[in-house]
Amino acid sequence: RFATTRIRLVTDDGRLVYSSRPFRFLEDITGEDFFQHITGEQGYFTGKIGNRERLYAYSRAGSSGSFERLNWFIVVGHDLEEIMAPASLLTRRVLFAAALFMGIGLAIALLTSHSITRPLARLVDDAEIIGQGDMEHRVAVTGVNEIGQLAAAFNRMTASLKRTTASRDELEREIAGRKITEEKLRRAEEMLLEKNSELEQVVYTTSHDLRSPLVNVQGFSSELEKAIESLAAELRETELDPGQQAILARYLDQDIPESLHFIRTGISKMDTLLAGLLHLSRLGRVVIEPHEIDMNELIGELVASVDFQAKEAGVEIEVGDLPPCLGDRAQISQVFSNLIDNSLKYLDPDRPGRIKISGKSENNWANYLVEDNGIGVAAEHQHKVFQLFHRLDPNRTKGEGLGLNIVTKIVEKHHGTVTMESVAGKGCRIGVRLPGTKQDKKRDKGGAGSDD
Repeated sequence: RFATTRIRLVTDDGRLVYSSRPFRFLEDITGEDFFQHITGEQGYFTGKIGNRERLYAYSRAGSSGSFERLNWFIVVGHDLEEIMAPASLLTRRVLFAAALFMGIGLAIALLTSHSITRPLARLVDDAEIIGQGDMEHRVAVTGVNEIGQLAAAFNRMTASLKRTTASRDELEREIAGRKITEEKLRRAEEMLLEKNSELEQVVYTTSHDLRSPLVNVQGFSSELEKAIESLAAELRETELDPGQQAILARYLDQDIPESLHFIRTGISKMDTLLAGLLHLSRLGRVVIEPHEIDMNELIGELVASVDFQAKEAGVEIEVGDLPPCLGDRAQISQVFSNLIDNSLKYLDPDRPGRIKISGKSENNWANYLVEDNGIGVAAEHQHKVFQLFHRLDPNRTKGEGLGLNIVTKIVEKHHGTVTMESVAGKGCRIGVRLPGTKQDKKRDKGGAGSDD
């Protein structure tokens, strides 16, 4: 099959018995390179003849058959290049096919990569545009594949981010607006406090200064009254014309005394109002010194102070167990003194009077309730009773109309609240809420100290 095939029959001592090309007989070949590789019964090896590399295969011919005793070797040699030519061709073909397939694969990979990287690059560019703040920008959806789905998801994310950003911007604007409003409120509060302070000072000064001329008017009115009495006595002893006597008597005994009565009544009313204003202005400047107040003791003292008045009016005053509170004792005493005084003032003459004072602890607050069965307050007057100088029935009771206004101011200075529930003709309930004490908080946690 191969043009370079050469068959040799060699003895074990290196004598050439047969050679296919060229023919040589009994030639000593022990010096040749290939003979040195013949060892064992059979095998193969490579060697060189000149510049040609050859492949040899050998087998001991005397191991069986007719040549069993001869111990000859059959050596077959071929040019390695000729033998490997088909393999080389196959290798080249395989390499060519591999290169072809690699080229096709590379082209497919490049096309695939381009179809992926180009949309991804556009997606990156779109993301940078959106990242710079353009929330209106949208990514182009090029298909329904993974890139298209990613682009659609990115657009949904952008829309959600736009809504979130809009909400955040709106919230920031609202916060900025609130800060501006808070600053305005703070300035208005400071201005209001300043104006209130000035007003309190004006009220105090005015009330104090007006009392001096008022005292003078009251004093001179008394002097004038005494002078009129002396003049009337002198005129009685003087003989005058009966007509003149009657005229002077009318002036001295009726007109002038009646005018003086009106003057004294006005002076008294003015004095009461000035005293109330003075008390109110002082109340605004009083510094609260909060302490724990035993309300059972305080209310007991107040009830004892009106005991005679209550018995005279036939009023029953009932006081329950009251929780302590935190506040200025003198001012809290003023609050409940005014409330009890109001209940006594506005009794219903058609039924026995009853006043009930109760209290309970709730959420670190002390809640008190002053109830009566008096004439009550009509719904249209309930928002007015806490106003300055408002009197429910000026003809029925005395006072300057400051009692409940003072109650409100004191309680608010203690960070508390005042509420009213009333039905005309049935009575009134006034609630007062004041800060509780530390001991009261412990009782709240333990479930004690409440009248629930």
